[in-house]
Amino acid sequence: MGLRHHDIAVVARGWVAEAELVHYRLHAEIDERHAEEFFAVVEPRWADAGRRYYVEQGLELGAYVFDRLYRDLVAMSGLIERRRAGTAAYST
Repeated sequence: MGLRHHDIAVVARGWVAEAELVHYRLHAEIDERHAEEFFAVVEPRWADAGRRYYVEQGLELGAYVFDRLYRDLVAMSGLIERRRAGTAAYST
């Protein structure tokens, strides 16, 4: 199986070695099914005004978690690059 765009990005940034892309490849295979299952659970609750708040909160929390994950990965990528270049001290 060849590398896809998102695979190349995580390898190029040094976040994951190409040999360790099992997680990303698995997600590429199951994401569509996961999305269908997610909407099957969420859609009926969205129509219920009493539950819509909880759906919105879950969506906002999920968006926040992924935003932080990727912002932190980008920040760590910059730190890794500075360390490789010898411009950042290692901390314990």
